[in-house]
Parts: sequence; C-alpha cells; structure tokens
Amino acid sequence: MQGYGSRISAGMHYNRTEERNDASIVLGGGYTSDSGQRAIYLPDIDAITHALDSGDPKIMKIWERIQNEFDKLSSESPSAIVRQERKREREAREERKEMERLAAQRKEIIDTLDGAMKLRLHKLLGVEWDVDGDPVDIAPFGPDYANLRYDADGETVLVEAPLEGLTRSWQRFTFDVTHGEWVLPYEASEIGIEDEINHSGYLWRVAA
Repeated sequence: MQGYGSRISAGMHYNRTEERNDASIVLGGGYTSDSGQRAIYLPDIDAITHALDSGDPKIMKIWERIQNEFDKLSSESPSAIVRQERKREREAREERKEMERLAAQRKEIIDTLDGAMKLRLHKLLGVEWDVDGDPVDIAPFGPDYANLRYDADGETVLVEAPLEGLTRSWQRFTFDVTHGEWVLPYEASEIGIEDEINHSGYLWRVAA
C-alpha cells in the first residue's frame, strides 16, 4: 500500500533451510517522499501467529510492548524530524563557514607564493597565472580549496598532486610547494613509485 508520503508492504517466503515461512514488513517513502526503507523481519510467521492466537500471557506481554513501542515511535517522530532539520541547518552553516575559511586561506597562500612555488604548481597541476600573479582558474586546487593548504606548522604550503607515469591517474600524493619535495607516507620504494618520483625531478621525504 502506498500513499503520497509513505509506503508499507508485506512479504512472505518459504525458508527452505529452516523449512518454515518467514515474513517481512517494509516501511518506506511514498510518491512525494525520498525516505529510505526500513524492514521488520518476522522469522517463522506461522509460529508467531499461532502463539498470538494461543493467549499465552508471556506472548501477549511481548505483543503489548511492541504496540507500545510503535506508539512511542509515532509520538516521537515529529520531534525527531525537527531535530534532524535543525541538525542539517547547523551542518550547512558549519560547512559554509569552513568553505569561507578555506577560500580565505587559499587566497592568503596564493598571495605569499613566490615565483619558484608558482612554477612548481604550474608543473604539477597546470596552474596558469595572470599578470597580477593570480591563478587564471582555481579548479586545479579542488572544489573545496583544501587541496592547497598549510602544513601543521602554519607556514609550509602543501598540495595534493598527481604523479606522472602512474596508471591510476586519479591518485594524488602530497607535495611540499614551499621546499619543492614530495611528502610520502612511506619510503618511495615501499609503495612502488621510486621511478616516478625520480622522473618528476623532485626529492621526497617521509611524512613526520
């Protein structure tokens, strides 16, 4: 059964391994909702229905608890929706602030780059610079600007850059723009990129 905001469906299948009928109830979004699905599984549905019909006190207490929990679920749902909306709004604000911070940091870094550092970025990322020393396109630095950043010392400029010669073109390694050397997680020979590093014309060091 499906409405505009929600959908509920029930299913049953024969479990050949256990030789019994198992069932499930699935709740999800309707025509105008993109809500995900949640399923309640009912193994051995025949035994469950027979037990409910038996009037056994223990079974009836379990059934009563199930109904009470669904009542709680229903009463808490509006508040939960509000809480999640507020959480998403907070996260969106924090993300905007972080984007602004990164953008400001990128601008600050670019303003301090000397000719040698700009040449390294051109060689590694293809960054073109205009007559004022600004990048013609910021795309090489990544959509969130985090690709161009300060190291923990707040002075050394780092960037993620591809290493020419690798078959995995999407793979990036950290490059120290300030000192002109790769910053690797392990020895170059240990991760199988020694030839590519040497071909790049830059030295390397293992990250502290």
